Amino acid sequence: MFIISPTSIFAQKWYSEDFDGFKVGKIDGQEDWIFEPIAGGGRVSLEISKDVFRGNSGKSLKVISNSMCSKKFPNQGKHKGVQYVSYFARVEKLGADAVLQNYIGGKNVKWQAAVVFNMTGSLKISAFDGKKGGMQETPVSYTLKEWHHIRIVINFDDEIYNFNNELAAKDFTFRGAGQNPSLDWITFGLNHPRVIVVYVDDLEVGEGEGEEAGAVGLEGKLPITWSKVKNRL
Repeated sequence: MFIISPTSIFAQKWYSEDFDGFKVGKIDGQEDWIFEPIAGGGRVSLEISKDVFRGNSGKSLKVISNSMCSKKFPNQGKHKGVQYVSYFARVEKLGADAVLQNYIGGKNVKWQAAVVFNMTGSLKISAFDGKKGGMQETPVSYTLKEWHHIRIVINFDDEIYNFNNELAAKDFTFRGAGQNPSLDWITFGLNHPRVIVVYVDDLEVGEGEGEEAGAVGLEGKLPITWSKVKNRL
């Protein structure tokens, strides 16, 4: 089930997806998700799975080795200023340095995204900081086979982003300076041949900081609070 709603003071969320209405199998071609990898050849589409999901029933997005897929949002260039991306991720099998790669950017899908974020093979979170010129390992760790809440707040005017209430990253600068004026697309995948399995569920995108995103799950989903996120991560 997905929702696209007008942005307003009272309703900041303008896109959400729990993947429950998708067909099991490749996500490419479903609900405007497209196989458009930002890495080289030999990539495959992400999958929709009913094996692991958040809550008591449903489906999720499954990331496997050498897989990439992008969601392009309509009205390119519309979502400027401060925007947020929220989702839950669960690393099931670990076999690579970066087990989940997440790119968020504007205009065309490209390697030089605004936000570059990884869940790494060392059970840590890393993110790109333009001030330091590369990926930075953050103090935040994760646990295998547990759902973790990811919330990224992006300021497209100042070209900076924060991660999980600044617990992981504070005022990291864009990888693609001057190339991402708005939130137009999001990419999940793994540019690595080793066997890995990561599940993503309850994706939400909106205007503002999204303080309440993920605090209360969708119908049939498990609720979670930011205090629990802080303790768990």
